Amino acid sequence: MYKLSEEGFDKRGESLQNLFRPLNNREYQLYVHQESKAIIADHHFPRPILRMYAIRIAPNTFVITGGAIKLAHEMDDHDDTKQELIKLKKGKAFLAANNLLTEEDIKSFSNEQS
Repeated sequence: MYKLSEEGFDKRGESLQNLFRPLNNREYQLYVHQESKAIIADHHFPRPILRMYAIRIAPNTFVITGGAIKLAHEMDDHDDTKQELIKLKKGKAFLAANNLLTEEDIKSFSNEQS
């Protein structure tokens, strides 16, 4: 993930922007504060189960809220992924309450807090 974040947009399409997808599979537009997921594939599992969850700020810019092993079809059907939904909602509310809409906003906010 670190490598993808450092490379940004490259010609092969390998970036965080391509790794993270909207959490809702029926969303086809990308927007600020969109709840997102990354499905981490591994050659040991035919169906990848490791997920990372984040909030999209801008292209290739995400606030990661957590991760889980997805064992149930719906996130509400398992305690671990249910907790991840709660963290996504709290993170999204925090970003909105502090008007953090861009990468620059987050950097400024972070500098103010230190």
